[in-house]
Amino acid sequence: MTAASRRQRRDDYVRAIERILDRFGISEFDYEFTNGDHRRVVIRHRGQQRFIVFPLTGSDWRGPLNTAARVKRVVREMEGVP
Repeated sequence: MTAASRRQRRDDYVRAIERILDRFGISEFDYEFTNGDHRRVVIRHRGQQRFIVFPLTGSDWRGPLNTAARVKRVVREMEGVP
């Protein structure tokens, strides 16, 4: 895997996360690096703060979709939607 394809995949994660946050109207979030090969998005919504860890480089095309699904689940929990 080339460095360019790794960067593209990273961008896919960020785009997937931001698409979900935008859909829910959430604008308070930040990205942080962990000590390893991961990042996390810290989401602040309705007086709550949650974070989701995701890889710096993914293994395949399913990674961003799985991360977006996790973000959606967490945001729904924050909104009190089952």
